[in-house]
Amino acid sequence: MDQQFLAQLEQTLTAITQPNNASIKEATKTLQSQFYTQPSTVPALIHILHNSADVALKQLAGVEVRKMIPKHWEAIDDSVKTTIKSSLLQYAFSEQKEIIRHANARVIAIIGNEELDTNKWPELIPNLIQAASAEDAQVRQTAVFILLSLLEEFTPSLAVYIDDFLTLFAHTINDTASLETRSLSAQALNHVSALIEENESINEQQATKFATLIPSVVNVLDTAIKADDNNNAKLIFNCFNDFLLLDSRLTGNSIADLVKLSIQIAVNAEIDEDIRVYAIQFMISSLSYRKSKVIQAKLGPEITQAGLKIASEEIDVDDELNNEDEAGENEENTPSLGAIRLLAFASAELPPSQVATVIIDHMAEMAQSTNAFQRRAILLAISVAVSGAPDYILSQFDKVIPVTIQGLKDPEPVVKLAALKCVSQMTSDLQDEVAKFHEEYLPLIIDIIDSAKFATIYRYATVTLDGLLEFISFSAIAKYLEPLMNKLFYMLENNNSSKLRCAVVSAIGSAAFAAGIAFTPYFKTSVQYLEQFIQNCSQIEGMSEDDIE
Repeated sequence: MDQQFLAQLEQTLTAITQPNNASIKEATKTLQSQFYTQPSTVPALIHILHNSADVALKQLAGVEVRKMIPKHWEAIDDSVKTTIKSSLLQYAFSEQKEIIRHANARVIAIIGNEELDTNKWPELIPNLIQAASAEDAQVRQTAVFILLSLLEEFTPSLAVYIDDFLTLFAHTINDTASLETRSLSAQALNHVSALIEENESINEQQATKFATLIPSVVNVLDTAIKADDNNNAKLIFNCFNDFLLLDSRLTGNSIADLVKLSIQIAVNAEIDEDIRVYAIQFMISSLSYRKSKVIQAKLGPEITQAGLKIASEEIDVDDELNNEDEAGENEENTPSLGAIRLLAFASAELPPSQVATVIIDHMAEMAQSTNAFQRRAILLAISVAVSGAPDYILSQFDKVIPVTIQGLKDPEPVVKLAALKCVSQMTSDLQDEVAKFHEEYLPLIIDIIDSAKFATIYRYATVTLDGLLEFISFSAIAKYLEPLMNKLFYMLENNNSSKLRCAVVSAIGSAAFAAGIAFTPYFKTSVQYLEQFIQNCSQIEGMSEDDIE
């Protein structure tokens, strides 16, 4: 190896690891123009990976060489290739730093992807399988990690080793010395399932063998949860999500069991919130991809009860009442928010008898609870159930409407907010049917607007008012019109929030639509209030998206 070339390459790579933008830019340019065009850079980078004293430099070399192998591997002499492959395997089991072992393993995987298809590295898989059964725990873990890295490359030639993989990972997934080895084995099995499905026809024995190993994957998750290992727990849930997409011959009867397990995890408040969220997300995915299995197992009621229980947990009230960012609310992952999304998805995907009926059955008890979070939860549950099962919720209006009215009168702002969201959603889905109750709703909503101490409640009250006004009959709105328009004009004049003003303007439009000719006395005043926004519509510099809207 040209030592001068090696020294220059190492010096240039070192510049990349330094916190100097100018030197990084110059070094990157040099690498691209002088080194990365040459096949000889591949063995040089591997030499740096194995011999440098700088951990950051070794890591960088491992990353960069992986990019170059697909481009330059064929141009390298066979004797050099043999030396590289031998040194990579030897180094894999002698390096003490895990991060460097992993970098080296990924280089093995990318070369294996090049070599295995042409049978130029026939000893690789047998050697790794043997190493994965070694007495040394670190050797076993490293071998399984390399095999996982190879499987992640999805090399079709690995299909000949499916039986060997199933036998090996059935053993390593129960490794008593290392949770990491067990987790890696579970992830590797996940990729083996893809190889099984890739065959022209699924091998029934392999499929059955895989299905029998799913309980072992569950055991890995249980161990990870008990060890408070969120990272491995998430990785196992990723495997579960992939299992949902497999041919049923590979999963057997395990899908229903995985959903039941997820329910148990999700409702357990002693478990870390992130893991509980993973469980809720898995249930949502199961409804999306294996709805028939969920319906067949009659899991809807259990899922719904779990959702109601989780949604009833204590939340950050200040955040709820002061968070005007709806997009942020949808992105935030907490068990409580996840539970509402779960109920929404279940309502849309499952029969009303398995979801909406359960919500209504729990409604009276939860609405009368001394726990404000339970009262909040049932109102939010109704708000999502009405979108999934509008006809059923409509048939229960004699029970639902009094609960929403009670919610609008609730002394707790967080419950009042949930009631506003509920009425707003019901109006959106059931329109005229909800507007029939305007005499009960309008005074309460206007009173909430008058007394609101939180911008979020003020805005949702205005949005709810807007929805009702759109569907109130001409004869009904006439008696409300004068005080209502005075209220809306006052709200528009005394608020600086773009979102609130937008809601008020929309409500004025709905009032005009519902009132028809009766709106004429208020038309001129409406135009005067709106004129300032129209005049400024061309001056958008410095305005937010809400202002522009």
